[in-house]
Amino acid sequence: MQIREQQIKLIKQAKTYLKEIKSQGINTSSSSFCYLSPQQQSPGREVLIKLLRKNNLLNTCIIILKHLVAIGNQSSFKIKNSENLYKKNYENIILTWALKKNFNKTGVFSDRKLGASSNLKKNTLWFLLYQDNELPKKIGKNITILYEKKKIIKFNIIYLIKKLFENLIKYNFSFKKFFHFTSYQSSFAEIVNKSLKNLLHQKKIKSIITPYESQPFQNLIFDEAKKKNIKTIGYTAVSQPMPLHNLFRDGSPNMLLVHSNQEKLHLIKYFNWPKSRVKIIHSISYKKKPIQLLSKKIFIPYIINDKKIYLENFIKLIKKKKNNNFSFYKTQNHPYMKNSAKHIEFINEINEIKKNYKLSFSRENNDSSIFFGETYGIFELVSRGMQVFHITGNPILETYNEKIWPGFKVIKLDDNIYSYKMIKKSNGLKFGWKKNNIFNYI
Repeated sequence: MQIREQQIKLIKQAKTYLKEIKSQGINTSSSSFCYLSPQQQSPGREVLIKLLRKNNLLNTCIIILKHLVAIGNQSSFKIKNSENLYKKNYENIILTWALKKNFNKTGVFSDRKLGASSNLKKNTLWFLLYQDNELPKKIGKNITILYEKKKIIKFNIIYLIKKLFENLIKYNFSFKKFFHFTSYQSSFAEIVNKSLKNLLHQKKIKSIITPYESQPFQNLIFDEAKKKNIKTIGYTAVSQPMPLHNLFRDGSPNMLLVHSNQEKLHLIKYFNWPKSRVKIIHSISYKKKPIQLLSKKIFIPYIINDKKIYLENFIKLIKKKKNNNFSFYKTQNHPYMKNSAKHIEFINEINEIKKNYKLSFSRENNDSSIFFGETYGIFELVSRGMQVFHITGNPILETYNEKIWPGFKVIKLDDNIYSYKMIKKSNGLKFGWKKNNIFNYI
């Protein structure tokens, strides 16, 4: 059976799985076992591996246990500018992520994925999930930040035990529900939901918007907002090859904004989305003029799942494509992983391979780029007319295929190496203009 047929089969199995879970009284919005993301090692990814009949029981148990124990790292979450959560002058809420570099000197926050700044609309509250260690010196008045307070010892076993007992009681000692909702992802969803719950009950709130990844915290908040007839809007700022996490389920937004015809087609045809709830727009996060040079680069993924496979197949690619002088390609780390020891080590190994094989390249130096693993950057480059090489550890979960992405030309170079090009430009991303932002679509 070809990879694309296996992918279609997996989608059908995943839809059946979610339907069965819902029939058992499980709210699929915040269950970590229903967030079927192929990217990160998580309970949801282990469900997919099990459906593929490739799971290792011991490995699955370890991952589930890690996510359960990780709840003990959540005791230090605090809220900055919490008074905003009780004000009655906001009509919209934007829920998104933030780094310190996203703030200017006056405390204005800018979000690249949504193309907007916090000072554009005074009637909008920006609720930010902070991902840096140090808070900005100045924070705008319409900004509230959920952050982790620095602690010498982050893990709090008392907090973990307390949460375990709370969940046992909350779910009436139903062990099925206990395991579905007792993980880092589900627990974090409850933290975010609890933080925003009071604001969602304010009568003036009309909409809540987020760069949508179908994460449990997003779907739980949307589920809560719908109880108050608040419009929920998601924007797919990134486009993954096998978006199983985007299967329509509890908490899916009233309106999902996408930036290509292909996305709308596969969401409706394969992922159960009602046609009326998917809208094509010009991209907000991807502009007509790219923000950086994209050719002749080796892009490192957010999560390195299969390092050994990546390195072995990088060498295979070099040997297969001697006309592409990869020794001159710049190795670019993921922006959120600049301090990751695992990523730095992987980059060093990639650079060492480039150095060792430098003399084996021909003088010809074609324009292309290389990606590893489950990644969303491929769609942008292919839409700009570039050739992309994709080295994957799990082709069923991580590669593009012509059925789900009919605009793609996919060439299999080896079991774990694929090449992509776009057949027609009209099949690709609808690139946006410089000043396009999320407020144009609320």
